[in-house]
Amino acid sequence: MPQAEQRQGVENAAGFHWAGHAVALLANGLGFHRMVIGPGCGLRQDDGRLPQGPVRNVVLAAGAAAEVLAARGSILPDAAVAGQVVRQLSGRHGCQSGQAPVPGLDEVATALAIVSTGWQDVAGLASAQAGSITPLAYSDVLALMENRHGTDIGRSYDLWRNACAGPFPH
Repeated sequence: MPQAEQRQGVENAAGFHWAGHAVALLANGLGFHRMVIGPGCGLRQDDGRLPQGPVRNVVLAAGAAAEVLAARGSILPDAAVAGQVVRQLSGRHGCQSGQAPVPGLDEVATALAIVSTGWQDVAGLASAQAGSITPLAYSDVLALMENRHGTDIGRSYDLWRNACAGPFPH
């Protein structure tokens, strides 16, 4: 693969990863000043803007969830996707490698539900980020969002929870 294509693939993955975090923050009623793509994804443990516990873990997992769903080209519930997200968060490729506990399967299912339900916004934000040389500010993100207040993720969560509950390839 030529270097330019490889670099574009990494940038696209980072854009989806960033967009997953952004959509999960908004779905949980949290804002941000701006997001930074790169080490720590702008979501360091000492950030102070994210609460500790399950909401934080969902927001962290949403970046990996968006990246995995984009790479697979499908937002349908799938145990293999859940396994891939967990592996990524375990430190192989995760932005929080070694900095935070790995989210549990329930938190991964919630992140996958938020990302898949808000996929139109995730894809739109990733595309906008790809065309920008600087990270998008919160006001820019809100202007681009189709559904600023999130959507009902209940049904999607049930489907992802069932996918995550079954055995998945490690």
